[in-house]
Amino acid sequence: MFGTQKGLEDAMPYYFIDYREKLSDDPAIRWTDRVYPDGYWEPNLFQFFNRVYPKIRQALPVPFKMEGVVRIDYTPAHKALREAIVNCLVHASYGLMHNIVIERYPDRLVFRNPGTMLIPVEKFFAGGTSICRNSYLQKMFGFIGYVERAGSGADTILQGWKENNWPKPQIRELYDPDQVELTLYFKSLDTRNEPKPDTDDDTKSGTNKLTDRQRLIYNIIAAADTNDDTNKMTPTSSSIADALKVSLSTVKRELDKMKDIGVIRRVGPTFGGHWEIVKK
Repeated sequence: MFGTQKGLEDAMPYYFIDYREKLSDDPAIRWTDRVYPDGYWEPNLFQFFNRVYPKIRQALPVPFKMEGVVRIDYTPAHKALREAIVNCLVHASYGLMHNIVIERYPDRLVFRNPGTMLIPVEKFFAGGTSICRNSYLQKMFGFIGYVERAGSGADTILQGWKENNWPKPQIRELYDPDQVELTLYFKSLDTRNEPKPDTDDDTKSGTNKLTDRQRLIYNIIAAADTNDDTNKMTPTSSSIADALKVSLSTVKRELDKMKDIGVIRRVGPTFGGHWEIVKK
């Protein structure tokens, strides 16, 4: 967990941890980024996690979500991702001649560790059943707050992906050498079976033309519109900028674009007025 490179090499000759990003279509570019024991850092699990998690966190198509006008940076998908890394590290057989490998692709993340499943795959997906190969590693990750509780990994991963309507995580066992591979996809494996979005309301209101940021702004304004509280606070450009953690000029620019699209309108003067949704 906290070993030095020399100590790790002496204790476990086959120990090797490797993170690879493959985000380029250019065959001449093997990796777009990589984290591995290169002599510039102590390649223990603590250091590896803290270097890799921020990188693959950027892969999530849901960087944050909104609860009213409050930005939530840590979503169930982030929890699932963190659990996937910890599971890969605490369930590895470190005496086997194979590496721990985490790979990032444009549409998926792959976690591969040496060893075999200690429970059937069906029980893993059913949740609530867990046998940890390295219980002390699991406890240490728990002590520093990187896992919720023992045995919760499968439940957390499944819930995080289900909430975003992403495909069910896939697990397979490989042999010669023994490995377990977990794959997390960000989009449907078969686009023919993807449900068609209900776009009638979006088409009528013009919200189908909004960017992701503009849709967040739209939701903030819409939430205020549906609030029956007579003392409600209508969102201002400043409050929206604070919620999204962007500059005021960025919000004003987005509001002007949304006004041109016809999904919002300004009510009242520049100072003292507010924005509201255009009802179709």
